[in-house]
Amino acid sequence: MPDLHLLYCLIYCSNASRAVHEVTLFPLLRKARHYNQQANISGLLLYANGQFLQVLEGPEPALSDL
Repeated sequence: MPDLHLLYCLIYCSNASRAVHEVTLFPLLRKARHYNQQANISGLLLYANGQFLQVLEGPEPALSDL
């Protein structure tokens, strides 16, 4: 059985499939925060020039479920 007290980290980059405007980023961030809180995940989401960088931390099962 995995140790749920261990903290795992997942880092990835992705390209936006279409133009992303500031007004659409806030609902995306709210949705991600809500999901992450429910899944016991914390992290960071950055966006610039059509690219996202996300850092996620949490128990391995929660990250694997993503």
